[in-house]
Amino acid sequence: MARCGKCGKTLPADNAAFCPYCGEIFQNGAKREKEENGETFDPDDIKNNKIFAAASYISILVIIPFVFARKSSYAMFHARQGITLLIIKTLLSSLKILIDLMFIAWSGTVISTVLKAVLLILSLISLLWTIFAFAGKAKKLPFAEKITRSFF
Repeated sequence: MARCGKCGKTLPADNAAFCPYCGEIFQNGAKREKEENGETFDPDDIKNNKIFAAASYISILVIIPFVFARKSSYAMFHARQGITLLIIKTLLSSLKILIDLMFIAWSGTVISTVLKAVLLILSLISLLWTIFAFAGKAKKLPFAEKITRSFF
């Protein structure tokens, strides 16, 4: 089934001339959209907003899609995941700092080293998902999907 490229709602017919929900008029039938991992995105939306989507995974630049591409479902998909990843990394970094300050003993060093490794892995995931977003792919973060859907 086709979806409206403007509002994203499912159209009653694949060859609809207009969207009954938002009134968008279609040229040559319904505007086709790209579906990936259960998410549906307009190919023009991906093409026009992949830079904003890629910025979502680069630390504080996650605010860029919220400011400049708020109406883009593709950019907002990545922005929600990027902000979830940023929150997780910030919490783990804070925990690592607390452990480093509180424990000088061996156990604190081991926990701190494990947290460093987890933060490194999360940074590599951020880099990989930046590349995916810039390539026009909408890969879901498997460990953060429930968090992302719950809050954003």
